[in-house]
Amino acid sequence: MDLHEEIGQLAAPLLHRTLFVCVSEPVAALDEILPHIPDHLRHLVAMEKSGVLLASGPFLEAGQVGLRAMMIIRAKDLAEARRIAGEETLHKLGLRRFTIEEWQLNQGRISVQMDFSDQKGGLDGG
Repeated sequence: MDLHEEIGQLAAPLLHRTLFVCVSEPVAALDEILPHIPDHLRHLVAMEKSGVLLASGPFLEAGQVGLRAMMIIRAKDLAEARRIAGEETLHKLGLRRFTIEEWQLNQGRISVQMDFSDQKGGLDGG
């Protein structure tokens, strides 16, 4: 088997799921942004509940919440991902700008646990 065949065999069973990574950074002062954080958080939760948002959160800087953030968006194509990201509260208000990259999820693992008795659960042993 040559190298290309070996790579093809190893890559064939991978997930090959196309997602979109949105990196967001502020263009306004923090005191302009802060009053809009409650609406921003409500919008992200609505995105999550609708199934559009796979993951989101701020980048950490020296262990503290930083100013830049990332969202992983489920969308049919780059245009739809841009539209979804543009509807995010802080982007729509012009307080943050964003870039979008098409990304292929191939490997990884997530563990989910659920206790039926009290309907509580967690991720990765948390």
